[in-house]
Amino acid sequence: GKASGIILDNGKIVFSRYVVSACDARQTFFELIEPVTVASSIKKRYKMETSLSAFLVYLGIKKDLQKIKELRSVIWIINNYNRKEIYTHLLNSEYDCLFITSTSIRSGLLEKDKISVFLKASAIYKDGEYWNEMVRDKVASKLIRMVEKIIPGLSKNISLQITASPVSLYKWTKNYHGAICGWASTPQQFGNPEMSQKTKIENLYITGHWSNQGGGISSVANCGRGTANLILRKERLRPKN
Repeated sequence: GKASGIILDNGKIVFSRYVVSACDARQTFFELIEPVTVASSIKKRYKMETSLSAFLVYLGIKKDLQKIKELRSVIWIINNYNRKEIYTHLLNSEYDCLFITSTSIRSGLLEKDKISVFLKASAIYKDGEYWNEMVRDKVASKLIRMVEKIIPGLSKNISLQITASPVSLYKWTKNYHGAICGWASTPQQFGNPEMSQKTKIENLYITGHWSNQGGGISSVANCGRGTANLILRKERLRPKN
């Protein structure tokens, strides 16, 4: 009933007073812990709705786009505000919204006449057979055409294009179905008081967007800080031998 370390693939045991899981909470409780240890209340808690995955397009552009000052931040292109319709369209490989930004413009790390542009659109998880190269190229072209409404001629100035599908996100994160923000931020789920960094297994903590503190870099960074403070406070109160 208490976390006291981890067992590596090679059988080596690493003992620790505290264990922090920053990976998929479903994976933590349903794959990394012996099933007999996981109570039914925990199983119910970690079977909530997960967020959608995403389709990502990374572009190397050979034309100077610094004049588009908005790329210093994030530009959202939204053609539909109906959540149900957006999801239905996604099932048919249609996309109603995406965001675009430029990391190189935002950071100031620019090379002459070369910048990077990043596109992200929500997407549903399907297996690798579906997300083949032809489909990825087709979806990327659709998203680039949407962006050309505000950046005319973008497609003519692409020198490098790399895509990542929900299958890619699952491969590198093992997040359930490539979920990009952990749990779905629905009104029923977001900020659920039953969900926190603490778990019902003593000394086992969840951190990041799987603790239901919200998605995005700033949220998960803040959550990591909060998790560390919880452990530090507990450690200060621990009786010293």
